[in-house]
Amino acid sequence: MPIFSTDKETAIDQLAEVAKVNRNSPWNVFRIYIEDAKAQFLLPYLGSSLLGKIEATAETSQAEADAKYLALIPMVRRALGPYAVGISTDEASISTGDSGHTVAKSDKFSPASDNKIALAKESLLSRAWVNMEILLAYLEEHSADYQEWKDTRYHKNRKTKFFASAEEFQDHGLVDIDYSRLAFERLRMLVMRVEQSEVANLLGGNETAVVSGTEDKDKKMLALVRQFIGARVAQLHTSKTTRVQRSKSAELEFKAVIRPAFDDESTDWENYYTQQADFWRGKILEALAADYETQASGKVDWDNEGKHIFFAG
Repeated sequence: MPIFSTDKETAIDQLAEVAKVNRNSPWNVFRIYIEDAKAQFLLPYLGSSLLGKIEATAETSQAEADAKYLALIPMVRRALGPYAVGISTDEASISTGDSGHTVAKSDKFSPASDNKIALAKESLLSRAWVNMEILLAYLEEHSADYQEWKDTRYHKNRKTKFFASAEEFQDHGLVDIDYSRLAFERLRMLVMRVEQSEVANLLGGNETAVVSGTEDKDKKMLALVRQFIGARVAQLHTSKTTRVQRSKSAELEFKAVIRPAFDDESTDWENYYTQQADFWRGKILEALAADYETQASGKVDWDNEGKHIFFAG
């Protein structure tokens, strides 16, 4: 069955159950945005196969094999509906005709202020992302039932070399992301960049053993590496320049939140994650020198007199 009914009256009633819309509104006003939101919002996370299977399953089906797809419909609506209404907000607040762009006025109603419209849109999109998180959690918990979902780009790529999930990133990287799958997905490319450049350079030939973590020294190193990655990612994500650049990006994207932390005793107000990244990098270098026979990559050396760590050019 389609996510929202093909019957216009039924469809607007279904939409009104998940987003604040007037049941007297014509369905065609929202249908355009429903289709756009499906492509922009649902496809990246559900994939075309699963989405197609949901829409091809008849609402009246009594087949046992179809029950699992019908079970997804309410959750999908709760995510898609607010998102679609949210992206319609700007255009729906004006009318376009022979007189150009106008707004409707009457004796009983007046146009909402720009601020109120912006707050309503923000609330709708926020609810949509929260409901998407709930949907993804359900799909993960029941992933054996949805083989189509396992073939999606999101499912295949949601892990990194050192973190298998958002939970691992928070618990072992020691950065609070509220265990959000969406936050981890948003940070994933940054995590991978740190893993493949900075961590790979530090560990060199020891990287494979550390990832598998079979020996005690490798398990110890794995814990250090994860804590370094967490701090380094948080440092980069919360930096002033990054936040300025991120504020210029599309407002419809999910915003992963990591709040900067500062030490009040610091004289230069340096981001605490910067200190943490340096601290765990130092611990990695100490462990490499103590527990591994060869230097990781040729980039880390000790001088003979002072036993100071330095990076060879």
